[in-house]
Amino acid sequence: MLFFGRGANSQNVATVGKISITPTEFVQQLRREAAQIQVALGKKLSPNQLQQLGVIQGILRRLVQGALIDQEAERLGLVVSDADIRKKTHTNPSFLNKEGKFDRGMFETFLYNANLTEKEYIKMMRQDVRRSQLMGALGGQVGASVPATLAEPLFFWQNEKREVLYTHFLAKDETQVDVPSEQDLIAFHQDNAAFFTIPEKRNITYILLKAEKKEGSDEFDTEELYSLSTKIEDDLAEGMTLEEVAEKNALKVNTLKDLTSQGDNTNNVDSPDLKSPEFISTAFETEEGEVSPMVPTSDGTTYFTIRIDSASPTHLQPLEEAKDQVTKLWKEKRQMELAKEYAQDAANRMNQGKYAFPKMAIIKRYIFTRTGPEDEKLRKKIDPRLTSKLFGLSMG
Repeated sequence: MLFFGRGANSQNVATVGKISITPTEFVQQLRREAAQIQVALGKKLSPNQLQQLGVIQGILRRLVQGALIDQEAERLGLVVSDADIRKKTHTNPSFLNKEGKFDRGMFETFLYNANLTEKEYIKMMRQDVRRSQLMGALGGQVGASVPATLAEPLFFWQNEKREVLYTHFLAKDETQVDVPSEQDLIAFHQDNAAFFTIPEKRNITYILLKAEKKEGSDEFDTEELYSLSTKIEDDLAEGMTLEEVAEKNALKVNTLKDLTSQGDNTNNVDSPDLKSPEFISTAFETEEGEVSPMVPTSDGTTYFTIRIDSASPTHLQPLEEAKDQVTKLWKEKRQMELAKEYAQDAANRMNQGKYAFPKMAIIKRYIFTRTGPEDEKLRKKIDPRLTSKLFGLSMG
């Protein structure tokens, strides 16, 4: 249900179901658009003139449309799980290494350059995925029933296009950035300790047993697997080493170096069995020098036992060891700060009509939709957040 003015609530401009549009929201948007119009026309318009131009009505319509879309997403019970976020993150080409695998270091570098915490990134991703779910549920499915009150705003929201003049400002060349002082590096190292923290790592030796399929069947022979695992446990209880147990039962002994809680290791062994919750928890709960009992995975088709050969606790890498990396990241941050200052100054001047694009700037005209630029080459280059910002701006 939609109400306007005093008939609904004297404290709100409009109420869309459970969502209220407050005077503060409305006035803030009105001031932004009025200021932009003033820059474009070179004069200030009165409230009556703004109303005659349809500015006030347009602001209210867009605020109501946004509230309707948010309300419909809530009505549909659209939920984005942590697993959804993890899947999208781990398949994002920006975070994949040359082998096509998720690289935690590349992900953390992205967060650092974007000035985002992991929590902020997850929140942003959750909003984007929820929006995509809504568009699929209401706009992309055959036979989907779209409420009449939502049809028009959804259509305009989904199909709106904007023509923009696009240029970009490169980060300052490294030679234009001052050399950091020792105090700069110490402060940067302390303020960004998370980037220089070495996670707990373990060197392990293990035996892994996997069930074979029964002859002429797709079922696994878990009984035989259980029998062998029990036999190995008896051998270990008698004081035999993993190597002796392996030799006695014609099994293979495996080792992993620098195993992390994410399942990464310097052996570059990438196996679902070694990243299972059971394997990781056993590897990090067993004390150094001890051998774990035989542990089954949740489906009962795999058993393993692990010996912890050595362990190094989580620790902050000393500045002396990380100095090259600290210096590199400090310079990158300073380069981006200088570029951002220059770009912001240019934007402010252009909004005031006091600045034109530099003569050497490459300026192109592009069409943007809600999903990004129509030009595929540009789509691959730009930060997706730029599109959201473009559609949050008023014309001009």
